[in-house]
Amino acid sequence: MGKRKELNLIRRAFKERWAIPPKVREELVKRLREVIDNETDSRAVVAAAKAILEADRLNMEQEKRDGDIPDRVDVTSGGKPLDRDSLTADDLAAAMRLVGVARGRVQADGGQE
Repeated sequence: MGKRKELNLIRRAFKERWAIPPKVREELVKRLREVIDNETDSRAVVAAAKAILEADRLNMEQEKRDGDIPDRVDVTSGGKPLDRDSLTADDLAAAMRLVGVARGRVQADGGQE
């Protein structure tokens, strides 16, 4: 099985909430981190990142169902609910830089590739 197919299968398992034992889930996340940290194929890196983000999204949805948690939180504000009206130009620029890094168009230090 190709690397991207493997990564997409992992993402599907998370998305469809397959019964994955906690130890195996831990190993899957470790595998995804290895791909993100070491892989040269940008599509494989993006597939791994999508799988981790999918798992995180599902975990947050479950936590929200289990308790009183807001729809979105701003991780830079200590977990307070995100107030879109208070976003600054710097916040938007940082978000666009992250998108550029994820798409391989911008280096993490801000330089163009």
